[in-house]
Amino acid sequence: MSTALKTAPGHRLRADAAAAFDAANGARRWVLTDSERPLATQIRIFLERYMPARTGGGHYGDIRWWNGVRYVRRKGFAAAAVPGTSNHGTGTAIDVTGLGHVGSPTWEAFRRDVEPHGWRHPDWAKTSNFYEPWHWEYNPALDANLVSRPGAGTGGSIATPTIPDAPASISPTTPTHQEIDMPMLIQSPEDGIWLLDGGVRHPISDESITGLTGKLGAPAGVTTQFLRGVPRAGANQLLLIQAPGRGIGLITGGGFVPVQEMDTVAKLQSSGVALRELAAPAFDALASA
Repeated sequence: MSTALKTAPGHRLRADAAAAFDAANGARRWVLTDSERPLATQIRIFLERYMPARTGGGHYGDIRWWNGVRYVRRKGFAAAAVPGTSNHGTGTAIDVTGLGHVGSPTWEAFRRDVEPHGWRHPDWAKTSNFYEPWHWEYNPALDANLVSRPGAGTGGSIATPTIPDAPASISPTTPTHQEIDMPMLIQSPEDGIWLLDGGVRHPISDESITGLTGKLGAPAGVTTQFLRGVPRAGANQLLLIQAPGRGIGLITGGGFVPVQEMDTVAKLQSSGVALRELAAPAFDALASA
C-alpha cells in the first residue's frame, strides 16, 4: 500500500519509504521527478527506452528479456527495469532533479540529508552504462531513524526488493516461444489483435490476420492493462517503415502510403517521424491493412 508524500505533492511511495523521505526532505525541499510507478507506466517507459533485437547489444550493451522477447536499450535513453521488477514499482525508489553529477556539492548535500534515513545511491547507478546520479533507493535496514517514527514496527518490516532497478548484467535462459521472433502478434480480451513491433502497436485488419498468424504464429495473450500501456500508431502518429526488398512506406492511423523519394523520407525524419526496420511479413501486413 503506497502513501502520498507530504513534502513532494503528486508523488507516492511505500509507507515506510514515504515516511523516510518526508523526514529527510526538510528545509531544502528536494524536488522529485519520479517515485512509485504503476505497472502501466513501467511498461510505457520500458517500451520507450528499449527496442526488440534478436542479436547485438545495442549502443550500451544493455540487454533485457521480457515476455520471451529480447530487447536492447535505445541510444540516448536512460536504463529502465523490466516491467514488474522495478524498485519504482515497489515504491522504494525516487528520481531527484537538480543534483548534478555524482560527488558534486549538491549531490553530496542530498546524500547527507537522506542517508541517515535509509536512502542509498546504488553502485550500478555510478557506472558508465547506467549512470544515474538522480536515482536513489530505500532500504529500511539502513534507516537509523526508523524506530523513532510512529508505525515503524510495520513500515520497516517490509522486505526490500532484491532485484535492482537496472542490474549490471542479465543472463536469461534462451526462450523457445515464438515471441522471440519480432515482430509479434498480441491479443487482449477487450482490444483484439495488434502487431507489436519496435515498441509500438499497429492496427491489424481482419483480412490480414490469417496471413500473419501463418508467418508469425498465434497471437500472444496479454492483459488489457499491458496492451493499453503500449504506444499506438494512431491517427495523430506518422511512422515510416521499411523492410528488405520492400522499400519504405508511411503509415498513419493504419493507412499505408508508399514513399519512393528519399528527400521525402529525410524531410519526414527531420520533423520527428521515426523510421522502423520491420521483417518482410510485418511490412506486407501493414501495407495491405
